[in-house]
Amino acid sequence: MRVGMVTTEESGEQRTVHNSHYDSDSQDLNSLLGFARNEIVDQEIFSQLIKEAATLPTAAASVSERLIIIELSKNLELRFELVGPYTVAISEPDIV
Repeated sequence: MRVGMVTTEESGEQRTVHNSHYDSDSQDLNSLLGFARNEIVDQEIFSQLIKEAATLPTAAASVSERLIIIELSKNLELRFELVGPYTVAISEPDIV
């Protein structure tokens, strides 16, 4: 899962900061099992975030199949994106 924060400057320029997402190319059985376990955990966390996003009292939330955007303030939003080994991440130019 990719977690990011988007800030919008007064000029309209957006800046995105997010965690790094590394895909394992290793064919080692332990690596593959670890990667599969992480994918399942990410999916469980994401489904819980979808449930909680609807009940946030102070923020507007936009929910799609693989992306949750929570508007924390006028110029700040938090994004949770479910990405996998064959998923292209939805994002703007990023600062990592």
